[in-house]
Amino acid sequence: MPAESFEQLLDRAASLFGIGAAYHDIWGGQHFTTVEAKQAILRTLGVAVDSAEELQRSLVALDRLNWERLLPPAIVVEEPAAVELSLNVPADGLGNRAHFTVRPEAGQASELDLNLGDLPQAGSIEIEGRTWVRLPVRLPLQLPLGYHEISVHVGAAAATTRYIVTPAQAWTPPPLGRAAGIAVSLYGVRSGRNWGCGDFRDVLDLVDWVADDVGASFVALNPLHAIHNRRPFNTSPYLPNSIFYQNFLYLDVEGMEDYPRCRRAQQLRTSPEVVAEIEALRATSFVEYERVSALKLRFLKMLFVQFLREWRTDSERARQFRAFQDREGALLEHFATYCALDEWMHARDANVWMWSQWPDPFQDPKSAETLAFRQKHWRRVLFYEYLQWQIDLQLSRAQEWARGRRLSIGLYHDLALATDRFGSDLWAYRPFYVAGCRVGSPPDDFSPNGQDWAFPPPNAMRHREDGYRLFAESIRKN
Repeated sequence: MPAESFEQLLDRAASLFGIGAAYHDIWGGQHFTTVEAKQAILRTLGVAVDSAEELQRSLVALDRLNWERLLPPAIVVEEPAAVELSLNVPADGLGNRAHFTVRPEAGQASELDLNLGDLPQAGSIEIEGRTWVRLPVRLPLQLPLGYHEISVHVGAAAATTRYIVTPAQAWTPPPLGRAAGIAVSLYGVRSGRNWGCGDFRDVLDLVDWVADDVGASFVALNPLHAIHNRRPFNTSPYLPNSIFYQNFLYLDVEGMEDYPRCRRAQQLRTSPEVVAEIEALRATSFVEYERVSALKLRFLKMLFVQFLREWRTDSERARQFRAFQDREGALLEHFATYCALDEWMHARDANVWMWSQWPDPFQDPKSAETLAFRQKHWRRVLFYEYLQWQIDLQLSRAQEWARGRRLSIGLYHDLALATDRFGSDLWAYRPFYVAGCRVGSPPDDFSPNGQDWAFPPPNAMRHREDGYRLFAESIRKN
């Protein structure tokens, strides 16, 4: 067989990494991905592409990665399905037995053994003088919808895969059928009681209006994701600081349980300075994110100090907060640490706006310096965890209110496609994004010059290596 040309190798690499060969524009014209574009994208993914030799080495390395491990990192199947997977083993190990452990998301684990020599062979490859064989395996089990774990041991080798069983189509409740709703940009809602930005108390009033006067099935809200709430950088809900957590700007401060317990906050609320500021914020032509944020933070920190007194006890609320922390785990800890660091860095130097400007050790969420900061400034970190807990409580209340008013769906949250490259998600989970690329859309009749949305695309291979956990969390958190 003749050696592949540079263009053939490049096309094969591009296909393996999901790079489209062409697309059709809205007028029916076909556009082909150029050699230069394929090379540029592959470079951002860490693939050497400057020559046929480099491409050949990159493809061999990828083959080696895929063949020299017992199981792939993740397997996605539709229900109903028996457990089917493929084992990669060296040909000289076909005399071994494979020991499988299947751990369902809910339920008890089961174990079974198979002789490798009894399994059919679906393919083979020779890598540096050693032959590897692919063996299809069908286990006598059927797993329900969910995220399951399958481990296998063959001799001294071991591997685990995340076995994801998905529905064949999106679920629709039988009595629902078609549904209509009202879409609202919550930040733009004005009322005689909010502080210049729509909040979760306003959502209750919107629900009442929809239930009483409109008769719709849901209230659709703009993405509520956390943003930095400051100029001169973006305040778009579609380019958020984090897609996992929400913006504290939407909190109804006076509706928080700690507000009536905090005399300082109540006294400040009635002061001429604050009364005038709230009236001014309600009257502005645009949402003043920075001013609303600064005002609410003054109160929220007072309420947090009030809560700290209770947090040190074993009260029911303290237990509820700790349960929230346990449920959210590392996601919440990373987000709160970022928020605390961001606030601290900007307070020390007003010209520091982005984590890429922080000292190098603090750009790493797992560095010793970052861990030491989290321990030393634990109250600051805890404060941002407290805010997300309060958001969770108020959002849950709003959803319960909507369902109680017979909105069959209740609240529908829009989900941003991506995240700001200078936000907490990139700080905490950089390997899951492709640096050096920007997502956009090609020219069409709406934007003849195309659109640059400025955010980095996800690294599909890295997400697969992790069993798509972060992607699943982005949906759950919405």
